[in-house]
Amino acid sequence: MALHYSVTQTPAVFVDWEALDNIVNECNQPGQTVALIGFNEYSKHILNLCPDKVAAIYDAEEWKVGIAYKGVTVSPPTEKHSVTKLVCCSYAQAYEFLGKIWRLYDRAVPWYCPPRIEYKNIVEINVFEQEGVYQAISADASPTRTPLSMMAPEKLKFLSELLRASLRTPGNIIEMGVWQGGSAWHLAKVLKYFGETRMMYMLDLFELHMPDPTATMCKDQISRQLSFYPHFKLLEGLVDDPALLEQVEGPFCFAHYDLGFTPKGVEFIWDRLQPGCPLVLDNYGHLAVNPWEFDDFFSARGAHVIRLPWSEQGIVFKPRA
Repeated sequence: MALHYSVTQTPAVFVDWEALDNIVNECNQPGQTVALIGFNEYSKHILNLCPDKVAAIYDAEEWKVGIAYKGVTVSPPTEKHSVTKLVCCSYAQAYEFLGKIWRLYDRAVPWYCPPRIEYKNIVEINVFEQEGVYQAISADASPTRTPLSMMAPEKLKFLSELLRASLRTPGNIIEMGVWQGGSAWHLAKVLKYFGETRMMYMLDLFELHMPDPTATMCKDQISRQLSFYPHFKLLEGLVDDPALLEQVEGPFCFAHYDLGFTPKGVEFIWDRLQPGCPLVLDNYGHLAVNPWEFDDFFSARGAHVIRLPWSEQGIVFKPRA
C-alpha cells in the first residue's frame, strides 16, 4: 500500500529532493516495473511511494542481501526478476555495480540514473568513488593505520590503476624507495582486493638512512601496517647492493622506482621487467635527480620515458620483442 507524502517532506540531510523526485517520476512511468540499484533511503522512499512499481532491489554490499522492506527483499546479484528498467538509487553504485546488474540482464534491460544523486553529479563516472577496490581502500584508510606518503592522492590512484592493468601479466611487484610505506600500502590493498598472492619486494635504507629531516622510517611499523597482505618482504640496504638484490625474485609485472638514478638498481628492475609492463619513475621530473641519466639509460634499450603533464612522474613500458 502506497504512502502519501511529498518528496520535500523527506529529511534533506539524508535525501537529495531533486534526485528522489526524478527517481519517483521514472518509476511511475506507465507499464514500468523496476529493479532498484542500492538499498538506502532513496529505495525505501520509492517502496513507500510507489510499491507496485518495484520488483527487486540489488545492493553491492553483501550483508544487505536478504533484507526485506515492504515486501521486497534485497536479491543476490545473480538472481534475475521480470523488470522493464534498472533504476539507480546510489551514487557509489552508479558505475561498477550498475554495470554488473546490467550484464546480469544480458544488456537487454535499459537503465536509469538521475542527473545527480546524494547531491553529487552522476553524469560522469568517478571510478575512485564508484569502484569496489577504491571504496575498500578508502574504508580502510585512516591517519593512524595508513603509512605516510609524500605522494599526492592523485598519484597514488594512478599508481594503483597501473598496477591493476599489470596484473594481467605474471610476475611479482617491486618498489625501490619506500620511505614510510604509503605507496606500498595502496599497492598491497589493490593486491589483496583482487585475491593476489604475488610477492611485493620493498627496498630502502629504512633505519640505516643517514640522519636527515625525513629519516623516520620504522621497519616494524611498516610491517605491521602492511600485515593485511602477508606476501611482502622488506629489504634494508642500498638498492644496488648485490647481497640485497639476491633476495629478490623476478620477473616483475610492475615496478615503482622512487629514487634518484642508481644504474645497477634500475638495470636490475629493467632486466626482470616483463615485456609490456610499466616501470614508474616517481622522481623523474626533479632536475636534482639528473633526469638525463634515465633518458639515456632507456633510450639505449629502445624505450622512452613518458612524461605526465600533471606530475613529475615518468613511466617506461618495457618494449615487447
